[in-house]
Amino acid sequence: MQLDPVLTEIVLNAKTAAAALTELVAVKRTRLRSFSLAAMGKRTGLSKSYLSEVISGKKQVPHKSIGEVGKYLGLGYLEIACLEALLLLEKSKIPEERLANLQQLEKTKRVLRLVSFDETPKANIDLLEFDLYAAFGLFKANPTSDELCKLFSTLPKLTVENAINCLVSRKAIEKTEDSSYKYSSKGLVFNASEDPNWFIDIWKQSINDALANLPKWASNRNESCFASYVVSVQKDQYVKSLEVFKNQLLQFASASDSTDANELVRINVQVYPLSIH
Repeated sequence: MQLDPVLTEIVLNAKTAAAALTELVAVKRTRLRSFSLAAMGKRTGLSKSYLSEVISGKKQVPHKSIGEVGKYLGLGYLEIACLEALLLLEKSKIPEERLANLQQLEKTKRVLRLVSFDETPKANIDLLEFDLYAAFGLFKANPTSDELCKLFSTLPKLTVENAINCLVSRKAIEKTEDSSYKYSSKGLVFNASEDPNWFIDIWKQSINDALANLPKWASNRNESCFASYVVSVQKDQYVKSLEVFKNQLLQFASASDSTDANELVRINVQVYPLSIH
């Protein structure tokens, strides 16, 4: 599913849902000359006056309406999920509830960063960088270089250290004062939608990794899924169903991502028309 980098950045950096909506509406105004709060209200079920108070920070968007508001402003599933989590966090009164909502927000943002787009240099990208970035979720505190190398102990230490340095140079992670590493606000993001060809090497590496793990995991149906289907389709319906499937994949990734993680899981999916004529 293609995401808009401008909208994604707004959602990821917003301190409040109202602040995010204010910026999102401003972007919508510049892109759609016919935009009006009245038109937005008709699409979202909220009145023009209510939306005006939301944008000015006087009121909050009702939780049940955030999905329609997000869709109208051009947001995808994960971006809307971030706004929902932000709303819940703002409404939290009990400390335990606030902590749970904060963890949910951080989890959703982490997944969004992994699938969003950016201007990351399109050169020498290695699958290990993705794996390292995701592995930060396995540590309770910011990991050190030695801890990351130990986690990927089947690889040469220099290889892991080089990948760490690449993540730092891409500004995906930052080195802290105590020499550990933490996620940056930018995150690790690669844009494969504008020019998919440069990204083929990553896909090849990922598929090769799946082939290498096939003997180990294919028979373990409780913890893995290897499947292959060929179906005949009506093209227009197929395109619509594919978009639904992409959203479901993001939902699966978001629901599976955990703040108490103890395992890395790779998700490989290939869906494409067969060229038989």
